[in-house]
Amino acid sequence: MPRHAFDLARRSAERAREQQPSQQSAQAETGDRDEDARILRKSIEVFYAPKFPAQFDAGVQGSTVTVTKKAGGSALKIAVLPMEKFKLSGGSGPGGFGADLAVNMSEVSEDEMMDTLEDWFNISHL
Repeated sequence: MPRHAFDLARRSAERAREQQPSQQSAQAETGDRDEDARILRKSIEVFYAPKFPAQFDAGVQGSTVTVTKKAGGSALKIAVLPMEKFKLSGGSGPGGFGADLAVNMSEVSEDEMMDTLEDWFNISHL
């Protein structure tokens, strides 16, 4: 006769209940970042479209905004991270930063993100 019964089903159910709030919180946080990315894309279009009419496209996928210049095809990606931080990548090529200055900023503030975006937009107009 076994000395100890291991109730794996009970323990698995307990763990699922314990992890549920953190999973819901993570899903909510991801949803918030996705929403922030949509708001950022819209803000980019509202602010930069009058300055650079029909010169760029802005799209969003999940929590990442990609802005692409039509002339030259330079694309700058802005990922919305937790804790109001951003990751920027790309932005090099014709009409963008030089190849040696391609952006690879893994965790920047909102102000740094907006400054880099403005610099990238203004390159062809310097």
